[in-house]
Amino acid sequence: MRQSLRVDSRGSKARSGAGGDFGGCAKFGFGLLGVPALVGMERHHVVWFSSRSASGLLGAWLWLAAAATAQVVPTLASRFDAGGTEGWTATSALACQGTNAVGNPAGSLFVDNADTGGTGCRIHAPAAFRGDLRSYYGGTLSFDGMLAPGATGSQSNAQYDYGRVQLFDVQGYSIVADAAPGVPSSTQWTTYTLALTPATFGVSQATLDYYLGNVVGLAIGLEALGGLEAHYIDNVVLAPSTLPAAAQPAGAGCATVYGSNTLVATTLPWLGAPFRTTAYGMPGICLAFGVYGLTPLPATPLPTLLPPALAGRASPVCGAHASPDVVLMVTTTSLTAGFTWQLPALPAMAGVTLWHQVVPVALDGGSNVLSISSTNALRLTLGLR
Repeated sequence: MRQSLRVDSRGSKARSGAGGDFGGCAKFGFGLLGVPALVGMERHHVVWFSSRSASGLLGAWLWLAAAATAQVVPTLASRFDAGGTEGWTATSALACQGTNAVGNPAGSLFVDNADTGGTGCRIHAPAAFRGDLRSYYGGTLSFDGMLAPGATGSQSNAQYDYGRVQLFDVQGYSIVADAAPGVPSSTQWTTYTLALTPATFGVSQATLDYYLGNVVGLAIGLEALGGLEAHYIDNVVLAPSTLPAAAQPAGAGCATVYGSNTLVATTLPWLGAPFRTTAYGMPGICLAFGVYGLTPLPATPLPTLLPPALAGRASPVCGAHASPDVVLMVTTTSLTAGFTWQLPALPAMAGVTLWHQVVPVALDGGSNVLSISSTNALRLTLGLR
């Protein structure tokens, strides 16, 4: 259902109404009536969700974001600095032990490949690297490797290749990606990095989500040669995504008697953190509508999107830059209006692009609409760190 502000054309007075239309704030005598599911965020009120399928999903996500709490996704690491295994085990190996003799820089895991055939030599991660790892979607798994001196033979069968990473579910099924094609050096450390993305594993996003959410086992293959071999492994790191956040101006705001309507980001849109913007040049008494959308609206005069009773109160030089998929409202009696979203810690949303602008509605003391204008837009890229 689409909710909107109703305007009384007889006096251009904003008021609440039945049938899903409602107006804004008790401070100006409106009242949010008949919408029990409204979520309050500081001075914010949610006043519009589009019913279109894609935008409806965005609206649901933003609605939930209002109550989401920030989460810090930790980086998991096994450094082997103390000379132990830190819970790592190995199959098809004569030895799996920590050593202080070799490391990058101090200590490592030493694995002597028994070359007994079967599934080949693999190391298996401890409990910290298992369980629900969906927060690491888009992140990386990396390790440092070096072949011990004295190895013999040619490169092994690709099925049991060195650096072959497997994620196992509870039924023993797995998805596989190769972090280290080829044979590692025996004279220097090499860092191998695997992106935790669908493209890396050759699966769909839904499949990767399933396996990351149900990691019963994580294994790294150490079968590099067909003959005798042993390996040093160090700095096994599981890191969350570091996709950058961005907020770039898009389009222009319109000048009014109150000043230039300008929207700026006071923080960047990082998932798991509050995202804040401030609109300047607001009327002294107004309702400021924060518009968030998945689609930009280039060169769209604001009056063309307003009902007839309001179209005449908006200058044709004022533009609509963002599709109104979700709209928030704040009230202000100053020349600025601030908006805050507590963005949820959902790694799958990293890289999503949104457009955001503010549409201020100036009111007189009797809650009559005097004018409507618009700010520039911000092109937002949701980041993860």
